[in-house]
Amino acid sequence: MAAMGEDIRERTDALDAAGNTTAAIGKGFAIGSAALVSLALFGAYVVQADITVADSSILDPEVRTITAVTFECLTDPPHNRNHVSTEPA
Repeated sequence: MAAMGEDIRERTDALDAAGNTTAAIGKGFAIGSAALVSLALFGAYVVQADITVADSSILDPEVRTITAVTFECLTDPPHNRNHVSTEPA
């Protein structure tokens, strides 16, 4: 666009800004939608599992253990885990 006039640059800059704004709005909708879906899925899980506030207190050692083990299983790749054999020695 070296041979184009200044008015062309102004138009392309305006179009670029409009495209960036549209992309940011779309990303905001995607993030909001993902948050809403995760909240709905967690709510459905709590209802189906019949979990009460008393059952899910993070102060309860059993809940902390289950939460830690679940988080480790979800975040640690299988090839990094120390598998314990269930076969008799």
